[in-house]
Amino acid sequence: LHLTEGGANTSENRKKFLGQQSDAVKGTGVVDHVAFRCTGLPHMMDHPTRHRVPFTRRMVTDQRPFQLFLLDPNEVKVELNFANSEVNGVRAELMASELPGDKP
Repeated sequence: LHLTEGGANTSENRKKFLGQQSDAVKGTGVVDHVAFRCTGLPHMMDHPTRHRVPFTRRMVTDQRPFQLFLLDPNEVKVELNFANSEVNGVRAELMASELPGDKP
């Protein structure tokens, strides 16, 4: 479970990288997403693609876990983390290390 800095003053980089959906500072809106450590990146990318579930690919840096973000059927954001050894040429759509100024 990832509790993240919330509110209207959250940096644009954090909003862009995490896809922050709420400006709440109390209540369930401050729970941004749940995260899992996973294996099987190729299968996990294929499965939502076959079922037309959109997801985004993210990395903090080239030395950090590769991440998939998607929404479950109740629109709760889910983060799936994979070891870099599984990446094998898969490109992230956004790397936090490439964001200008303050990082997420």
